[in-house]
Amino acid sequence: MMTNSERFKISFLLSCTLFTATIIPSPIAASTSTQLAQASSINAKSLVSHLNRVGIQFFGTHWCPACKQQKILFGLEAARLPYVECDKPKERPDDLTACRAANIRSIPTWLHPNGRRLEGLQSLETLSRWSGMTNSQ
Repeated sequence: MMTNSERFKISFLLSCTLFTATIIPSPIAASTSTQLAQASSINAKSLVSHLNRVGIQFFGTHWCPACKQQKILFGLEAARLPYVECDKPKERPDDLTACRAANIRSIPTWLHPNGRRLEGLQSLETLSRWSGMTNSQ
C-alpha cells in the first residue's frame, strides 16, 4: 500500500518526466537556451522583482529538469525567484505544505494570487505578460 507522500512523489515524477521527455536539450538546444537566457537577462531582474511584488509563486522540485531549465532562463536572478520546493519535506516542510495547499500536480507550476496558473517551462516574455508586468516596470 502506497502512502500519500509516495503517490505525490510518483505523480510529480511522471508529470515532470512526461513534460521533459520532449524538451531534454541536445547540444544545439542547450546552446540556444543559453543564448535565450543571455538575451533575456536584461529583463530578468525587473521580472523577478515584479513576480515577488505581486505574490506569484514558482513551484518545483530540485530534481526536475524543466524546473532547472526554468531557473537557467533567469540567470543570476534565479536566486531571488519566489520558489517553493515541493520535494524536500524534512528541510522545507512549509514548502511541502504550500505545494499541497496549492494542489500542485505538475512541475514547474507558476501560481498567481488570483488562482490562475501556468504549468510547464515558460519564457520570460510569457511570464511577463501572464503576470501583468508592464513595459514601464
